[in-house]
Amino acid sequence: AVVRDVLWCFQGIDGRRVRRSTAGDEAYAVDASLGLAARDRVKELCELGWLYRKVARFCEGGGDKGAPRRGGLVVAALRSALSDELAEFYRLVAVLEAQLAAGQKNAHSGEEDAASRLTVRRLAVWTVEPRERLAVMAALCDAVR
Repeated sequence: AVVRDVLWCFQGIDGRRVRRSTAGDEAYAVDASLGLAARDRVKELCELGWLYRKVARFCEGGGDKGAPRRGGLVVAALRSALSDELAEFYRLVAVLEAQLAAGQKNAHSGEEDAASRLTVRRLAVWTVEPRERLAVMAALCDAVR
């Protein structure tokens, strides 16, 4: 359940145990029933969702609700390139969701293989490079604004 919530967080969707905090756009609330180490790891992974939302808002129109798109051809080209990069991120999330579903299917059929099961730790490993890429893209979005 926690892994699914983290995958939803990557896409900007709130789950049962991981939600965007009402305190601000940058904060996440993680269910207190998780252990301290698991909560810390989940919060680190939630950074990916925050970065995704930041870049996606820029690609959609600059982030200001109701404001017209600004910037001309160079910014339009940047938005297009960032959208292409987000498509790669969507592919990664789809692969991770398929891996989670396969692990759950195997668990229900009694063929659970711990080596193939998707865990929070494995998510952390899978998302090192995408987090770095999204951080650079978010920095570009901030610089253009």
